Order: sequence, then C-alpha cells, then structure tokens
Amino acid sequence: MSAFEEFETALGRAGAAAMSTWTEDDQDRLARRIKEVLLGDAVDVPGTAQRSSQKEFMPALIVGFGEIQESATCLRNVAVYVRRFPYANAGIEKGAYLRYHVENYLNELYILEKRLEAYIKVVSRLVSDERGAELAKLSKSVRRVFKESLSGADVARGVHVHQRRYTDIHLERLKVLELVKTSDSRLEYLYELAYKETRTTKRVWIERTNTVVEGLLDQYFEQLLPLLFDVGGQLIPPASSPR
Repeated sequence: MSAFEEFETALGRAGAAAMSTWTEDDQDRLARRIKEVLLGDAVDVPGTAQRSSQKEFMPALIVGFGEIQESATCLRNVAVYVRRFPYANAGIEKGAYLRYHVENYLNELYILEKRLEAYIKVVSRLVSDERGAELAKLSKSVRRVFKESLSGADVARGVHVHQRRYTDIHLERLKVLELVKTSDSRLEYLYELAYKETRTTKRVWIERTNTVVEGLLDQYFEQLLPLLFDVGGQLIPPASSPR
C-alpha cells in the first residue's frame, strides 16, 4: 500500500470515528464547510483559540485531501484522453482536441501544486513548531518538483493558462496546418504526420510527469502521516502552542 493510500485509510477511519461522536450542530458545521468549498468561498483554517478541538480541523483535513485526490485523478485521466481521438465525426479537429487536453493538464498541475501547499498550511496548525520545520522543507520540495515538471512543457513557470493562453510551437504548427490542409492533399498528409508526432510527444511527457507526480504524492503523504496519526492510526491531538 502506498503512503497516499495509507493516509487516505487513516483519514477515513479518523473522520468516521470523530463524526460518530459529533452532535447535530457539529454535523451542520461540517456541511457548511463543504458547501463553502463547493461554492468557491474561502474556508478559513481554525486559529489558535479553536485548535484544541479536532472537530474544527477534521472538515479541512477531509475536504483538502479530497481536492488533492481529485486533481491527481484528473492528471491520470488526461494521459488516457490523449491516446485516442473519439470525435472524428463530431466536427472537432484532432489538433484542437489535443490542445484542449494539454492545456487542461497544465491547469490541473497548477491546481494540484496550490492544493498541496494549502494542505501543508492546514497541517502546520495541528503540529508543534519543531515539526513545522519539516513542513517548510516539504513545501519547498513541492515547488521544486512542479517547476521541474513544467520545464518539459515549453512554457515559462507561472505564465501558462492563468496569465495568457498557453503556446507551444508543435501545437501552433498543427493549428496552421488545420487552416490550409484542405487546399492541398500534401498538406493534409503533413498535418497527419505532425499530429501523430505531437500527440506522441505530449503523451510521453504527460506519462513521465504523472510518474513524477505520483512519486511526489507518495513522499508527501509519507511525511504527513506520522505528523497527524499515531502508530495505531489515531489522529494525534492538535498542538497546544500558539502559531
């Protein structure tokens, strides 16, 4: 079992155990927290005065982990999507389909990075200052891995779909060939060659990046697991020192 799966199991058990003792008001508070996330509203991490109660942190731990899991699943799915083109008769160009999923992949990488960093902030309020130093190192490791992963995408860090439209010389070539291919059968042939080459290049990059991300997630939760759970899988009570 990977550390990611171990963490998921431990969190699920701790969450179920905690919620079994909650009052109706506690359950309503959890429902409000989840609703805030679904509606895009800010979910504040409990402060020092609230940290004595695990009830205040459990919603943030559960929802935050669910968001990380969602992003990881999206990245895995894109690797499948780019292997085939199922819309040949739907009026969608193959190049546009490929571009859409490459852009979506970059977007999801960015989201996952931010979610991992945000989760560290949640956990940092649960642990002692001494253990907090370990989290600072983990945060740096997250940023380093994502920076290196994006270096293979022909895109400057932080300048992709969130600031201006992602550009890639191979995908741009496909776009140009799409516009002119109907005028000459030779251009149609070049388009098909360019598409296959570009799809293979992007597929390989996505699969390799996913392997790196999976390794990071395993390392990430391997470090978080002993900070939050004891050897019996019970959630460690929040640290009492102010942060």
